[in-house]
Amino acid sequence: KINIEIDSLGDTWLMVEQAEFEFYNKIQNKCEYFLEEICESFQGIITGCDKAFVVDKNDKNLQKINGKFLKNWIKNKDIGKYIINNSQSMLIYSNDIKNEEEEEFLVETF
Repeated sequence: KINIEIDSLGDTWLMVEQAEFEFYNKIQNKCEYFLEEICESFQGIITGCDKAFVVDKNDKNLQKINGKFLKNWIKNKDIGKYIINNSQSMLIYSNDIKNEEEEEFLVETF
C-alpha cells in the first residue's frame, strides 16, 4: 500500500521508492535553478551515419578542424540516473559549413 500526501502532488508526479524520493527532495531543496532555466535538452541529432559524424575525442584529425564545427557528443549509454558519464566523442556539426572549399579537409576526411 502506498500513501501519498495529496498536498505534495503538483503538476508532475514522481513514483519512486521512499529513499529515492528523499534523495530527490534533497536535490530539489538545494538547487537554485531548474534544469530548464540553465539549458535545453532535446532528443538529439539523428545522423543516420554515426561513423561519419561522431568521432573519438582522441582522433588526431580533430586538431585540423575549426572548433566551431565540433560539439561534445553524449550517447544514450553515457546517461545514467542523476549523472552523465564522461563521453569520449565529438560530433562534427556539418550544417554550419557555408563553403565546402574552405573546409576541404573536413569534407574530404569525414
